[in-house]
Amino acid sequence: MNRNEDRIKFCARFLAGNGVDPERYKVLYDEGAAPELSYVLVAQQDHTFFTKIAMGLRDMWPPGNKDGKWPWRESIPVLVERLKFIWEREQLEDRYSVEDCLQAGRKYLAAYENTSTKYMQVLKYFIFKQKDVGVKENGIIKKTYESTLVKMLQDKEWEDMDNQSFDELVI
Repeated sequence: MNRNEDRIKFCARFLAGNGVDPERYKVLYDEGAAPELSYVLVAQQDHTFFTKIAMGLRDMWPPGNKDGKWPWRESIPVLVERLKFIWEREQLEDRYSVEDCLQAGRKYLAAYENTSTKYMQVLKYFIFKQKDVGVKENGIIKKTYESTLVKMLQDKEWEDMDNQSFDELVI
């Protein structure tokens, strides 16, 4: 048994001893995360639509940090929340499948395969990026949300792109 398996078993025993049902939850080790965040509690039955997308996209994105600062990936719960938010905001309901989303991610990453990743988005911003418009309504700054994932799903032009820049899609 390796060290990670020992740690996972310890975490599972700890959670069970603190009232967390081991039949409903499992502990995953994430070697791409910071040490204090490397063990993630995941609901066993939580292989929902958004979780499948989050796990699939996360596996595609490179590990580590972009420019030594921002993580390329995020934790599954953060990605699931971002997916749920943008799905509700854009009223996408069940128009797209998990495979549609994963295909959009593969195509996006393929565009950066043989080039610099300087302009490639970290995964959470691929799902959506919040921007302040700067216009105040009743003292509140208005915000917009841009999603390369949603744009690619809605436009479907990306299917015919031959690994060219996504600048036109993102703008």
